[in-house]
Amino acid sequence: MRNTREERNAGRPQRAYRELFRALRDIIAELQTRLTMTANEELLIGLVSISDRASSGVYKDEGIPALEEWFARALASPWRTETRLIPDERPLIESTLADLADRVGCHLVLTTAHGTAPRDVTGRRR
Repeated sequence: MRNTREERNAGRPQRAYRELFRALRDIIAELQTRLTMTANEELLIGLVSISDRASSGVYKDEGIPALEEWFARALASPWRTETRLIPDERPLIESTLADLADRVGCHLVLTTAHGTAPRDVTGRRR
């Protein structure tokens, strides 16, 4: 019996997320070894969620809370996040990333986006 495409692809997102989070854990471990941080200093993580609809209140953003939950489980050292929820507009994305890195001084900046639409700057298009 042949599986449908949906059945064959069913486990792929979960595997992709596991691989992503493993890579992220490795990046953070490397960051922590390279940074000279005192015992009381926090790792500052910038989280940017890019979504036209979530940023306008059409639905609740779930990307930032999911990442913060993962960090709470994955990190033992002190950390905090600086978050932004913005629409999918290139100048705003660029200025937000620069602000978090240059003015705020984040050690790491991650982005997350919601779905894809024809006007999206982020996300994968087919």
